[in-house]
Amino acid sequence: MPRCKADGCRWDHEKHHCALCGNDDSHHVSSDCYMRHACILGHGTKVGAASPITRSGLLMSTEGRLGPGIYFAAIPTARVIGKWRNEGEATVVYHCEVDLGRVKTMDGLTEDKSGSWRAKYDSCHGMHPPWGGRTEPFREWVVKSPSQVKIIDRGFKRNLSAYLSGSAGRQSTVLSITGKKQPSKDVITLDSSDEEDQGARRSLKAAFKETDDYQTISSEHKETPEAEKSFNLDPEDVDELRRSLGYSPCKYANTDCFSRGRNQTVGTFDAVQLLLDVHLEIDPVAKDPPFRPEDHCVFIMHEKSLTDPRDVLSDDNGAYSATHGPRSFYFTRTEGKLMSATKEEYDADEEGYWFTRQTWICNSSKDFRRVYIRAHDDSHAKRDYSFLYYQFDKEAHSFEPSQHGNRRHGSKPYSRSYQSVKKSLKSQDRGNALKTFEEDRDEIYTVKNPASIPTGTKQIRNLTQDAQPVDDIMGLQEKCKKEFDFPSLRFINEIHAVPSLFIFCATKRQFGDMVRFCTNADNFSVLGVDTMFNVGKFFVTAVTYRHLFLRSRSANIGDHPVMLGAIFIHQDKSRATYWQMAASLKKHCPELVDLKVYGTDGDPALYQPFKDLFPAANHLLCDIHMRDNIEKKLRALGEKPDVSMQVIQDIFGKKQGTDKTAGLVDCAGGDFETAAAGALYEKWTAIMEEGADFVSYFKEKKEHLIQNCMSLSTRIACQLNLDVYTQNANECMNSVIKRQTGKEKMKLTPFVEAMQKLVQKQEKDIEETLIDRTPGMDLLDQYNHLKVRATDFFRVQSEKDRKKLLRKIHTQPVLKKEVDVVIVEDSLEGEIFELTQKTLPEASSPRASPVDSEDSLLDGFANIQSGQRLQLEVKARALMDNKKYITAAPGDDDMCFIVASHSSRNQFHTVTINPKTGQVACDAKTCLPYRVGKICQHALAVAAVKKVSAAYAMWHNKQKSEAPLDKIASFQLAKGTGLKRHNRTQRRLGTNEKTSQVSTLTSAEGKALAYRTAAENTAKKRTKNSVAAVEPFTYELRFLSGCHGSVKKCSGCHTEFRLDGDAPSPPKDLVVVSQMIRSSKKNNQEQNGKVSPVYFHANAKCVEKHDKEFNPSDIVIRTEDEESFEPSHKKFLKQFTGKKV
Repeated sequence: MPRCKADGCRWDHEKHHCALCGNDDSHHVSSDCYMRHACILGHGTKVGAASPITRSGLLMSTEGRLGPGIYFAAIPTARVIGKWRNEGEATVVYHCEVDLGRVKTMDGLTEDKSGSWRAKYDSCHGMHPPWGGRTEPFREWVVKSPSQVKIIDRGFKRNLSAYLSGSAGRQSTVLSITGKKQPSKDVITLDSSDEEDQGARRSLKAAFKETDDYQTISSEHKETPEAEKSFNLDPEDVDELRRSLGYSPCKYANTDCFSRGRNQTVGTFDAVQLLLDVHLEIDPVAKDPPFRPEDHCVFIMHEKSLTDPRDVLSDDNGAYSATHGPRSFYFTRTEGKLMSATKEEYDADEEGYWFTRQTWICNSSKDFRRVYIRAHDDSHAKRDYSFLYYQFDKEAHSFEPSQHGNRRHGSKPYSRSYQSVKKSLKSQDRGNALKTFEEDRDEIYTVKNPASIPTGTKQIRNLTQDAQPVDDIMGLQEKCKKEFDFPSLRFINEIHAVPSLFIFCATKRQFGDMVRFCTNADNFSVLGVDTMFNVGKFFVTAVTYRHLFLRSRSANIGDHPVMLGAIFIHQDKSRATYWQMAASLKKHCPELVDLKVYGTDGDPALYQPFKDLFPAANHLLCDIHMRDNIEKKLRALGEKPDVSMQVIQDIFGKKQGTDKTAGLVDCAGGDFETAAAGALYEKWTAIMEEGADFVSYFKEKKEHLIQNCMSLSTRIACQLNLDVYTQNANECMNSVIKRQTGKEKMKLTPFVEAMQKLVQKQEKDIEETLIDRTPGMDLLDQYNHLKVRATDFFRVQSEKDRKKLLRKIHTQPVLKKEVDVVIVEDSLEGEIFELTQKTLPEASSPRASPVDSEDSLLDGFANIQSGQRLQLEVKARALMDNKKYITAAPGDDDMCFIVASHSSRNQFHTVTINPKTGQVACDAKTCLPYRVGKICQHALAVAAVKKVSAAYAMWHNKQKSEAPLDKIASFQLAKGTGLKRHNRTQRRLGTNEKTSQVSTLTSAEGKALAYRTAAENTAKKRTKNSVAAVEPFTYELRFLSGCHGSVKKCSGCHTEFRLDGDAPSPPKDLVVVSQMIRSSKKNNQEQNGKVSPVYFHANAKCVEKHDKEFNPSDIVIRTEDEESFEPSHKKFLKQFTGKKV
């Protein structure tokens, strides 16, 4: 007999029925049901106990089969047992929303009268023997605290009032959606026999007469003032209206649905009539916008529960097109009845209603429409409900949302965010919004609709504005102790303060990933180890690996994304400290003993401990670091550049396009390497001036490292084949860490917290690739079976179940890799060794250049000189030839890259792409060519690989053409270079007498462009660069000719100072200068800026518009300007300031 699908079920049956969610073929037992935190259960009692329960809630039983607690059963069972226990008396069955929490399930009919389960569980579930009128065993639940129980009282008063007045039958039933999770029938059930019916009514009245509720539930119940303002329809009319609208309350599209499955167009009058019914409170009202409705359905929206009424338009069905604008409908009351009205009739009625109706057609399915009817914001009378319904032209069917029409690339479906989310982002600071988004990534496990959270960092950047002494070590030790008992939450594994600081941080997931991806013999990643600097008053050594399930969405850059494996924080770089790192890694993750390969930069203090503790692992050295070390030695020996280049090519080979002349590192086999090295030693001794010294140095310090850690045979064993190993992955991670920490020197505690957030962010990025929500990363084809449709994911209500769907990626085994077959042709001709490569899988073949070699990379760039073109072209293609030299930065939307530099040891450049402007930017502080001409080999290579060269060229051609040599000559020039150290003027005979009376600037055709008088020459010379000396809210007099050319308008009257570009005649060429806080308008709101210079006409009215207390006599007239004043100036100043000049 086949077993059921439920995990943990001990019963021998084919299908498992879950008593909480009602699934007849469940995959789970009830103790694991996602409904267990808000399940609807029944509790039966006598009518006499109803009043105290209503006032104080359910009380705990002191004893029972499962110990003390509050007992529940399924509602039908509670009704039967309650009637049996009360021996025919009237019975009240309370419907309760119960949070079972962590559930203990008893085996069979086992009892636990002592309640031992209460120590570790929130509730207990078991089977009760036949009893209380039941002939078969039945389920019962008991909870340990009244705080886990919520009595559902919605619709209680109205139902009870009808029962007491005799207008309802003996069993009064109200259909109602109660709580947030589960629909319920029979909010309260009143049972009695025929002959005892009147007595039951009297008993029930007596039970409630003492409560405050009696005045509102008695048969003399009167309408509330709110009800009097609405249209209180006849109950029969209400029922008829609901039937016409297909009333069938249910849960659909993650919210409460009024009706579903009935294809009909709903008239505005009928919808408004229902919205204005005072009894709407007993109907299922949706408090959350629907998610992916794909059926004929009607929703009554409770607008007060929505942050913004427009949130209902974000239903994740893709984009819609409005068929028309909102249409207005007006209604008034006429003799208590709802009547359609004209605009004039509505205006005359202060209690009239103004409703709008709008229709949209879904772009993803043209036969599907959405209609929204709601009260206008300016309606005289308000209503808190709106009417939303969806309808197909014919039969309902499922469909996939299409992408937005404005999307330029990709095929991701359009998902509209809530209007309230976008509005909130617009009011936030960008940095705070991004920080909050990263901290709240766990929301994805709890949200009902993905529209309720931002779609990603790109949306946040588009919408947002630019907007205590603690002992660190003690605090981290306390954090370590708290986490130690919870392995799944642990981040700090070790912390030591003496003899020197040492902190080891890694999560359980990181250990698991390092074991999966770095110890698998068939398919493994290099475990990179590198130390970074300038983080704080400590060193940070990061361990990295590549996630072999994922790939970058960029087809030409990088392979698998780089992940952070572990973090070590230490205060020295001694061999003992690095040995402690390797030992701690092996201690906390013993499975790493099977590590296949690790990579370092060549520091013996770092790699030797790993070699001792992981003897079976291969060691790879960074090609770039080794090249830099040898170049440095050649420079120290004073060798000529051409000879040094020949030696470098002998060791590392020479690449020309896609062809490579092999070097010593490309040899295979120990004997072959020895013979090749011997031939090279003879050659170097002959061509180098200090050849013997270099050969001795190379033999002693480099030969064994190249043979054991860089040779072709080693790279083949490490699955690199013809590719060399670089530490670009570690440098890329270092860049990510510095972006996470703000590139500022930090203290210990903030840094550890920042690293923990980074690890959590990477974990979320990995998980969200399964639902295609991580920018820049995607699953490899062989792991596509792990993917989960986003629609299916968001339909899952339980946070635990959502996490289970995504976290399976952390436990899946690594599939076997098809290894490249490398054939080495051993033809020893001088120092040249020919290498060819044949590859089994197409995906692993050597990459061709991403651009056609016949086309120039600089096509379209107009402002590049011919000599500079050749250098840029050669250097850019050299970077493109090796995929390891360009690495995509993880989690940056594929728009940020780390590019290796050959000019300096341990230097890497960050290149970013701006898709809006077309700019490809390299860091101007470290890259001289880019700082000079806005173009360099790093930016050019990334532009070619990403195929944005045309856009980059258009942007570059718009930039001003400047003389590159001038900028190169002044780059990082010492301040004051070329200036005299003293202000003493070299006086020459007759200098003061040879001043030209008129200075004229002419064009090439001889046309005068501007002129300046001798007085203006003197004034400009005397007043140049003096504005900064003006104190805020003090006033000084200036010549307009001495002010900067950008000064054009008066800050008081806002008129031009100059006429057709010429300074006015004296004395109108004087201006008043001060420094004030300049205000500006943004979104029609005044905003204060920084203190900056302001300029006014020499007129009191202009200045008084900014300073009402301005007094012209307070104006400062500088002594050095007095000699330039003409008689007209002096006369004006005496009248204006009252001062005699």
